[in-house]
Amino acid sequence: MKVRVSLLVLLLAALFSSPLIAPAETVPLSSFLDKLFMDNGLKKGWDGFIKYFHDGFYDKEVADPCEFVRSLADDPASALPAAAGMADSLVGAKETHELLDILDAAAAVWGLGEPRGLPSPPLPDDPLKMIDSIYEAVELAGADAVAAVADALFKNDRFTTYNKLGTTIYRLMDSVFLNRPPSRKLCKSLSKTKAQIWIDVLTVLRNSPKIDRKILWEAMRSLAYLSEPANLTRIEKVLASAKWEKPEKLDGVEGSVLFFRKYSAGRVIIGGRGKTVYKKPAALIIDLGGNDVYEFAASSQDNVPASVVIDFRGADKYVSKRFEGRTVGGMLGLSLLIDREGADLYSAPRMGMAAAFYGISVLIDEKGNDRYMGGDFCCGAAMYGMGILVDREGDDLYQTGMLSLGFGGPMGVGILLDRKGKDRYKSVGVGKNPKDLDTFSQGVGFGFHPLTPDGGKGSIAAYGGVGLLVDAAGNDSYQSGAYSQGVSFHFGFGALVEMEGNDLYTAGSYSQGSGWCGGFGILLDRKGNDKYLSNGRYSQGSAYDAAFALLMDEAGRDSYNGVACCQACCAHNGIALLFDLDGPDAYKTSEFGQGEVGAEGEHWEENWPSIAVLADFGPARNAFNGLLREDKKPSRSDFAFFLPLSLTFSEAMKTSLETPER
Repeated sequence: MKVRVSLLVLLLAALFSSPLIAPAETVPLSSFLDKLFMDNGLKKGWDGFIKYFHDGFYDKEVADPCEFVRSLADDPASALPAAAGMADSLVGAKETHELLDILDAAAAVWGLGEPRGLPSPPLPDDPLKMIDSIYEAVELAGADAVAAVADALFKNDRFTTYNKLGTTIYRLMDSVFLNRPPSRKLCKSLSKTKAQIWIDVLTVLRNSPKIDRKILWEAMRSLAYLSEPANLTRIEKVLASAKWEKPEKLDGVEGSVLFFRKYSAGRVIIGGRGKTVYKKPAALIIDLGGNDVYEFAASSQDNVPASVVIDFRGADKYVSKRFEGRTVGGMLGLSLLIDREGADLYSAPRMGMAAAFYGISVLIDEKGNDRYMGGDFCCGAAMYGMGILVDREGDDLYQTGMLSLGFGGPMGVGILLDRKGKDRYKSVGVGKNPKDLDTFSQGVGFGFHPLTPDGGKGSIAAYGGVGLLVDAAGNDSYQSGAYSQGVSFHFGFGALVEMEGNDLYTAGSYSQGSGWCGGFGILLDRKGNDKYLSNGRYSQGSAYDAAFALLMDEAGRDSYNGVACCQACCAHNGIALLFDLDGPDAYKTSEFGQGEVGAEGEHWEENWPSIAVLADFGPARNAFNGLLREDKKPSRSDFAFFLPLSLTFSEAMKTSLETPER
């Protein structure tokens, strides 16, 4: 049985230019939520949740609250159709203008409106004129990016150079994001030992709203024509058929080189069909073939505000052994890498493979069984920018550290889209508990609590962005620690959407469609016989601290195995939902879970409750902790519901749900 959330999906489809899919014959899920929360005494909890979001967004000093997440405060139930709508728009992007569609879907999160109608630059038949034309487009896009970002952040003398601004941003990552979500103790400790760092960090955050995100988006959009198949075919044909004179002087490049020249905004290199090694940044590299090695690949940093790499063939290695941002990293600028064919290796110690910090970074791999090996902040990760990774075909391995694989930090949109193949996603984290390490990966929207250099005045919060991991087809496996696989933290929006396949999910605490501290976490699996394993607390559609969490599996013979506080479990006034729409399923927890809420002491506000619902729809019997439940009426605890089994979705809509008195 396949269910579409009709009314809200129509709205989100229009927003994200998503192809519309006709609703199934069953009652829309939005109507079910209305019935559950509005018609059965739970409206107080629903209203309290909305109030918390409004208070959080409007009554505190916030650096760039995400307008998209803010809009969910008025209608939390729209979180599911939002995730479904975004996934449909990404998967439905046509190959002829795929990057344009994805950029526009990401820009909808920022509420940027319509872009300027910029014509694609010409691609002349003359190879030198073609190179000049492409370079000019890259140069102009880079200049726009600098104007939109670096020039807008600081106006005082301490930040007059591009490099100093970049140094401050690295300090921001080192001091705040890559340790843990900062606690007050950490903030106080850092303020004593690194006072100047805190001044710089708070200055960056307070000035972030000055960034012109529309110009930044349009700058990358102006380069999207380079990813169109017809243009790529034309570029290869013209450059491969040209007669080249061997370059006399080569700086930072070895091997098969057809053309080399220094321009004002960076170097331009045309590589031949043999092996070429690229050792320094370049504004433009076009490589026609060979098993190449890139120590810098589409790296926007130093004096190269925009960098583009197009590699047509070969088993290539994009490997940066030192420093951040060398492998498809967009820091204070733009980076675009297109690899058309080959079993490739991508590697970065940190901030790479479509990672952006105050910029936009895009990696498109069209074909091949690829390996993405990175540290923290990699593979479709962004803060104050966009990080977009698209892998069209192949059995791929994604292995990273924290803050990766579809990660959206403050005002960031991080997207990982894998279209086809048997893929493995693995995230390695840090922490004191080796069995439950923090990873913040695989579809995560992340923000941090108010920061303050002195423990009191001058605090500022940076609420979360949007992180999305979408896998369109294949029997895939997901392995991670805590805070992963469709999770959100501090007013972020994180979603993992799996379209098709028999999949295995393994994670720790606060994972697999879970929310924490006012965030929206979604895990949506549409088809296949799936296994969900969690060795931590508050996972599998569970919420904590006024968050919204949903795990929804639409079809298949599924199993859910958790430790404690799992499978629609809620505390501290959140909303926790687990919906399985079809198939004989098995649920197991070691203690406390399966549609339950915390004790009286686990509510912040006694005036409105926590809400937890586990609903399994379908004609088949389901096993809960090894026992078949035969009851025909809902069993319930506090404001938690265990809905009837062996009912169709439409029949469940007719069920009377009475809420117990507090």
